[in-house]
Amino acid sequence: SGFLPRLVLALDALRPAAETDFLAFSLPDALTNSLSGLESLVVRSSLVASRFGGDAIDPRKIGAEAEVDVIVAGTLLHAGDGIRVSSQLTDASAGTLLWSYTTQVPVGDLFQVQDELVQRIVEAYQHFEAAAASKTDERHGGG
Repeated sequence: SGFLPRLVLALDALRPAAETDFLAFSLPDALTNSLSGLESLVVRSSLVASRFGGDAIDPRKIGAEAEVDVIVAGTLLHAGDGIRVSSQLTDASAGTLLWSYTTQVPVGDLFQVQDELVQRIVEAYQHFEAAAASKTDERHGGG
């Protein structure tokens, strides 16, 4: 495959809460596992991604150092009995936002938010991959 690996970053907890802090690591792990099942890409492990967590994420620097072209990052906010997760796909070379998604569920439905987020990101990635393949075919006289 000619694609560079993608990178999954841990979610930043905007308001730390012992009950849900584990999601900052478990959601990216679930996403990494799901994306690694797609044949069209290679995904960097969560161990590689964890080196780049922090307040000031520079997509271009991460892209160059981790040799990736798309970064998945997001935030996690626990308030009352709910949890909101926002995620973004970012083009590492340009630093531009490709896609974003926010979902909110009751704290009791943590597996639901994990499954939903993974499904949405995989669908978004597949959409961008299909669009990129279509543009490549057009440039080469196909499709």
